Amino acid sequence: MSTATIKKRKKVNFMIDIDILEQLEKFIPAGKRSDFINEKMQEIVREFTKRTALDYLDQFKKKKKIKESTQEIIKAIRYGRK
Repeated sequence: MSTATIKKRKKVNFMIDIDILEQLEKFIPAGKRSDFINEKMQEIVREFTKRTALDYLDQFKKKKKIKESTQEIIKAIRYGRK
């Protein structure tokens, strides 16, 4: 997250493994941890969303007996986009 981009934030309370916390404290400076966690969580959510969409597409293909590959379908959907 860039320092020029200011987003609303909310303090949350959740549990993480002690070994992860220790590594976070060891390798990420105290003033950078929230930004680091936000960036990594955003990557994880984006990847999860993408994977969920691909799983849905795979199930839809089976249900409708579509023979094109997922890549071919995505290519067709993106055709003409920049």
